[in-house]
Amino acid sequence: MKKVNIEVNKIGYPMPVVIIGTEVNGKTNFMTAAWVTNVNLEPPMLAISLSKDHLTSNAIQENKKFSVNFPNRVLAVKADYCGLKSGKEVDKSDIFKVFYGKEPKVPLVEECPLSLSCKLSEIISVAGDLLIIGEVVEAFSDECCLNQGDPDVKKMDLLIFTMPDNKYWSLGEYVGQAFEIGKTVNSDD
Repeated sequence: MKKVNIEVNKIGYPMPVVIIGTEVNGKTNFMTAAWVTNVNLEPPMLAISLSKDHLTSNAIQENKKFSVNFPNRVLAVKADYCGLKSGKEVDKSDIFKVFYGKEPKVPLVEECPLSLSCKLSEIISVAGDLLIIGEVVEAFSDECCLNQGDPDVKKMDLLIFTMPDNKYWSLGEYVGQAFEIGKTVNSDD
């Protein structure tokens, strides 16, 4: 198969869509982002890349806590809206049903099949943006999205975002068990 050199900004790798929940001036605010990834297992930590000018970035720095909510296909329109509209311009406090875990100022989205409550661990400036690292202190899943007590991403029907086409997708079919299927390769061949 012939390889073609493409522009580096044309890389279409998938990213999970998340809705970040914060409290701003005593009101709930939501922002959609896709630049998110796990960065540590123990303690569980994740990183989100946000513009330093976002209301959400400022709220996270001020409150030192936030939520990361994983929407499903049903929430695609509302998730997109929360990415289009800034909390500086519109009140997004009643877009979703909100619940709280142990932290009173960390709004979690009831409609999302998976919601994480995070405390700010570190902020790193990267090319003018912020890499926000948070420790996951609580995790909530819809009971119907569990398989033997563990979250089942297929049941959750989570949204995925790709660039540069700016499209939403849902997760595809199961391929195989990680750290197992590779054992079938014979390195002597």
